[in-house]
Amino acid sequence: VFIPIAAMSMSFRATIKGDANDARAIVLTHRATMESESSLTREEVATIVDHAQVSRDSRNRPVASGEVVLIAPVSRKRDHTDVNVTLRGVGQQYFAMRPELKLRSGRLFESGKQELVVGAGAVSQFDGLDMGKNIRLQDGDWKVVGTFAGGNGARESEVVADALTVMSAYKLDSYNSLTVTLRSPRELAGQ
Repeated sequence: VFIPIAAMSMSFRATIKGDANDARAIVLTHRATMESESSLTREEVATIVDHAQVSRDSRNRPVASGEVVLIAPVSRKRDHTDVNVTLRGVGQQYFAMRPELKLRSGRLFESGKQELVVGAGAVSQFDGLDMGKNIRLQDGDWKVVGTFAGGNGARESEVVADALTVMSAYKLDSYNSLTVTLRSPRELAGQ
């Protein structure tokens, strides 16, 4: 149990370091130091994204992504050993709020469908994550419909899907984290 938790902790720190952006804030529950320790209800997420400091897009939607972080079993290409990859369930604004991440092939997942978009690092490290492949996860096969690259963190080594679809498949009631784009980071710091 310790090794997967330590690996997730190291991955979270690398992700945070590579994700550094003054306009983005990651919300975790009180005293949580990593996403796997955090649990935000749907109501808490709704309240936070309604805050005046959360940016809105041109359609007046909050620029935010409620996220769940799990692990998915895969096989490492170099030695075919069983390992885990981070499965990140994300909100619809995930890629919009991270312009450093670019779709390289295929398309983005559709909400409500068991579809995955895989980071270029994960495709290069693990078997079975190529476009069109199916991965056996909770509640059946999930199809790889796209690949993405970019950023300086660990995001490229993740498998990404629609958060609500992941939560439904895994029978989860809460998010692990919420990432928001702030309207005015300086103004918020002064509050």
